[in-house]
Amino acid sequence: MTILNIVYFTIVRNLRDRRTLMQMMALPVLMILILGTALNSQFTPATIGTSSVAFLNSDGKWASVSFEEFLHLEEIQELLEVQTVNSYDEGIELIEEGDITALLHIPEGYTTNLQQGKDANIEVVSGIQRGFRITIIENIVESYVNRGNVVQAGAMVGIKGLAYDSQNSLKENTISTEGNIPSSMDYYGITMLVMILMYGANYGLFGIAEDFFGTVGARIKSTPISGYEMYIGKTLGTVLTLFCQALIIVFFTKYVYGVNWGDNLMAIFGICLTLSFFTTGFGIMLCMLSPTRKFATNIINLVVPVFTFLAGGYAPLPNLGKVIGKARYLSPNYIGQRAFFSYIYEGATSNTMYFVLFLWGLSLLTMITAISVGRRQAA
Repeated sequence: MTILNIVYFTIVRNLRDRRTLMQMMALPVLMILILGTALNSQFTPATIGTSSVAFLNSDGKWASVSFEEFLHLEEIQELLEVQTVNSYDEGIELIEEGDITALLHIPEGYTTNLQQGKDANIEVVSGIQRGFRITIIENIVESYVNRGNVVQAGAMVGIKGLAYDSQNSLKENTISTEGNIPSSMDYYGITMLVMILMYGANYGLFGIAEDFFGTVGARIKSTPISGYEMYIGKTLGTVLTLFCQALIIVFFTKYVYGVNWGDNLMAIFGICLTLSFFTTGFGIMLCMLSPTRKFATNIINLVVPVFTFLAGGYAPLPNLGKVIGKARYLSPNYIGQRAFFSYIYEGATSNTMYFVLFLWGLSLLTMITAISVGRRQAA
């Protein structure tokens, strides 16, 4: 019961800190409203436009040349802006730098495999961040492959001269992007939630700091309560405090602002719980590693805005350059945001699971570090 009592009193203590509680609840709500309203036009595309892709032909024979000619058709050029690259690595580098959406690669032996009736694939290589443009590119490639399969099947049964007439059978209709790409409110609902959870590291910091730096810790050490019971109880109490605050923000933004949190709120709650554990561990680790509580607080107040900026939390940053583009993967905000975006808008549950497991790994690392440092200093 000791740990449960510590959890209870930690939650009560956090809730009694009304100033911090109001900041944690009011800041994201106001930021979502202000940024979501002011930048609404930047998240509502008027036209789809063209998608930039790179093309690499490692085969060079007639079948691959036919696909290359297909890419240069006028109808295709209205959808794709194609640039030729000299190597696979060059194409991957362009993806990482944000200059292209995908790399279209025809591997060596493509024509030979077609002639021998073996599998012959055209590779569509994209970054970890999938969007509706990837779907467009994949559909274009799939239409070419299906056309080729029909011609090949016709030749096998003796139909010669099978061809297609170029006709416009499309009817233009206005489409809605609602639910497919995030609106400004949707975008900032996610990024500001992640940001405020990162600021929640202060809860973990203050909870441990009063035992670590203050006189309260000396009195606690004279009681039968073990250090591990105190650590586990305060950690769980802080995690539950942050988790409950995250749920309130999710429900408020969903029903008041109309933020799209997807069809499965349980999955969203799971991501929120994961982030709550990470930020708590992050705050505790900083407390153990820092000479004073004030120093640790300053570190949190410095790195959270930097993490938020690198993750595109304040404004989307599609083209960051090679160095900064890779640096954002060091931002926990980016990992948390990608977990939400992948699940809600891309349906990529495998990617979501990857990001969630990565955050759990970071949580474990921070807590092990905190325990290790705490034991050395206690000794």
